[in-house]
Amino acid sequence: MSATLETVEKVADVNFAQDAIPLLKDFTNKFRGWSQEAMELLPKDVIPMPSLHFDTTHAGTARDLFLNRVKYMIAPAEELGRQVSAVIEQGRLKGLERVELWLRLAEFESELEGTKQILKRLTPKKS
Repeated sequence: MSATLETVEKVADVNFAQDAIPLLKDFTNKFRGWSQEAMELLPKDVIPMPSLHFDTTHAGTARDLFLNRVKYMIAPAEELGRQVSAVIEQGRLKGLERVELWLRLAEFESELEGTKQILKRLTPKKS
């Protein structure tokens, strides 16, 4: 590989990390907020469990609006996670930049998974 191409790839990797870290922070915070909002929508008199069957007689409720707003964010968020993971796994980043990106990804994936679990609990069961 020529020195110029190698330099360009290193700069691209650094730029990727600089672009990805704010995205991961932003969506980690969004998923954390959405999870908190969703927990408020769960019935207060039960401990939320994946097997709960929710009353679906209230079409257009806050729960329905929340589900519609958040469910379309899951696939692009998962793709962001895959792209960041690929860069980390390929070892193209070094030192603290790699570690920070890895930590941000772990935090992001944790919040994303939590949001997905709460969405499952909020989604009405089909009869």
